[in-house]
Amino acid sequence: MEKKEFIKKLEQWIKSNPDSRELKRAMAVKLALEGWVYTSTTMQPRFSA
Repeated sequence: MEKKEFIKKLEQWIKSNPDSRELKRAMAVKLALEGWVYTSTTMQPRFSA
């Protein structure tokens, strides 16, 4: 499965899942796949333009 296809399926799952704990985990995975890096205070793109 390609990354874009996986992200699309993940977005569909996020929209259908009301559990906030699972939502947080899924969002973290989605953002990581899109190239975002999490630090304790901010979220920023891994690759700056």
